Amino acid sequence: MSFHAFKDNSASLDIGSLTLENNAERVSIYGSLNIGCDQQGLQHARQLQAILNDMVNYLAQQDLPEHIETFTPKAVKNPFLDD
Repeated sequence: MSFHAFKDNSASLDIGSLTLENNAERVSIYGSLNIGCDQQGLQHARQLQAILNDMVNYLAQQDLPEHIETFTPKAVKNPFLDD
């Protein structure tokens, strides 16, 4: 597994239909993952567990702020529209 949380701004990993995207300050997780009682379900569960364990271990070793600011986009005037 080559996904290292918070260390590579361009890394992305898919587990089934679940996507994890890396950023220096956040890891975004979206989609869905069905874990069945079969070998593939076990493989997916172990892969997700390993990533989450690595994330928790990394975060536990950091001097973390209470909260990081979220980016809020601002509306700007469209230069291609006449007012």
